Amino acid sequence: LALTSDHDQLALDAFWTFASCGGLTDKTAPQFLEHANPDIRRAAVQVLGDQAGLSRSTIERLRQRAATEPDGEVRTLLACTARRLPPHQA
Repeated sequence: LALTSDHDQLALDAFWTFASCGGLTDKTAPQFLEHANPDIRRAAVQVLGDQAGLSRSTIERLRQRAATEPDGEVRTLLACTARRLPPHQA
């Protein structure tokens, strides 16, 4: 539902349910980081930033997102997330 709903709030609510159950993983993160809804991209960055020990592939996805992200709020959260990462990952 988070990836297929045309209703922004429903999709965001579905994302939070999915993420709170541990569904946001290295495998699923790219779909949410590329979502058309910036609120979902922002939530995905927030959840990923709160996880300990991000994989190299997830960190690279976050870097790619930061280089191309059109939404200012998502870019801000990406910068805040990068600041919280260990120096060798940021």
